Amino acid sequence: RERERERIEQKLICPQFSLVQGVATALSTYAGGPQIDGDTEGAENITVINHRAVATGDDSLAFFNVRNVLVQGAHIEDSFARGILLYRTVHNVTLKDNALIRCPVFNNGKKKRKEGSGP
Repeated sequence: RERERERIEQKLICPQFSLVQGVATALSTYAGGPQIDGDTEGAENITVINHRAVATGDDSLAFFNVRNVLVQGAHIEDSFARGILLYRTVHNVTLKDNALIRCPVFNNGKKKRKEGSGP
């Protein structure tokens, strides 16, 4: 059974710099950015274009049990956890023209991402 295609385009998560008891907050959100979980059936055909995240409280992008993923043109910096998390069974992931600053890509899936598609 083929799942619907999911597309996230130009998502922006940046610090609001609101004051809490007179002090600027360090994180833009206590949580992370989009977390896509295919659960037990898996999700496929996911495209993330021009995602920008600064100082998220968890992973800026996370994928669980997915296949056929493209993350392109993302700018992710200072994530409290990982910039991009690939977890559990992750197949055919392409990372293209992304900038990750002070936050890694973490791959704990059973399949590696496409060769030559570096972070």
